[in-house]
Amino acid sequence: MTSNETARREKTGMLILVIGGVLIVIALIVTTVLQSSAPTAPSTSPSVLQGQFSDTGMPLLGAPNASILLIEFSNFSCPGCAQYHATIKQIVEQHVNSGKAALVFAPMIFRDGDDPSYIAAQAALCASKQGKFWQMHNALFEVHLQRGGRSYTLPVVEQLARDLALDADALRACIIAEETRPSIINAVTLAEQVGLEYTPSLLYSRDGGKTWNWFTAPDGSRYNAQVPLEVVARLIAAR
Repeated sequence: MTSNETARREKTGMLILVIGGVLIVIALIVTTVLQSSAPTAPSTSPSVLQGQFSDTGMPLLGAPNASILLIEFSNFSCPGCAQYHATIKQIVEQHVNSGKAALVFAPMIFRDGDDPSYIAAQAALCASKQGKFWQMHNALFEVHLQRGGRSYTLPVVEQLARDLALDADALRACIIAEETRPSIINAVTLAEQVGLEYTPSLLYSRDGGKTWNWFTAPDGSRYNAQVPLEVVARLIAAR
């Protein structure tokens, strides 16, 4: 091979490398442009219809005329309730948002006064007065999971209110005046009527809350706490 041929082949090889590099750069640019112009995925945050269950003052999520009415007896300071929070969110996303069921929240407390469970329950119910029970409910359980169930104080829940774009001063006044105490008493009274033993407990009604029924296991025993998601799904599917 002559020196001229060698030089020509070297130039050709370099030209191929340059062209290949340019093509790669162009491909990367096109990919980036396509990705940047692609529509972003919509938010998966549930949009829940929020109201009140009859005249009890207890929050209601979903359509009031849903054929299945669920009620959760839950305590924001209860470790089991914090663990079950993820299941409740799935129930809301899969069954309440679809209109197949509605969910009543019955707040339980350990003590009143300055007990953290009482402050948290009031914060959730006072947020309900401003139309954001579900948002405060989720935020309170996040505090539990991050800092523990005894972490609720007035400054803590006021900050949560500000984070949720609520009127923090109104929420504080609502808590100090114990405006939601009757609702908590209604929840505790109902818990006694149904024979509640543990939290979190989930019951259901087919007559709009006139009568409440326990979920049962295959052996006929009742679920005293943490009803599995698939058990709830089966009941709703069998409407």
